[in-house]
Amino acid sequence: MSNRILTISREFGSGGRTIGKEIAKQLGIPCYDSELIDKIAVQSGFARDYVREKDKRRAAYHRFYTDRKWGDAKNYQVCLDSGVLGIDRCVQILRMLY
Repeated sequence: MSNRILTISREFGSGGRTIGKEIAKQLGIPCYDSELIDKIAVQSGFARDYVREKDKRRAAYHRFYTDRKWGDAKNYQVCLDSGVLGIDRCVQILRMLY
């Protein structure tokens, strides 16, 4: 099986972090959230706050390089409304698609 990456873009209060951690747990795969920023800071030698600030600029870079707006539903393969579906159902759907 080839390497797969499941990326969850989320809005504040959506439960996206909880969904991501639960999917990773159920599938037995690593979940990188703020831990990734810490790892990048350690490996690069840059301060954590510097790396975090650069991370916030990804949306601007994304638009510059792809001419697509970050967060626009039409730019994603799957969009789920966790407020309607609930956390458990989102996990179930994404796990099935993985």
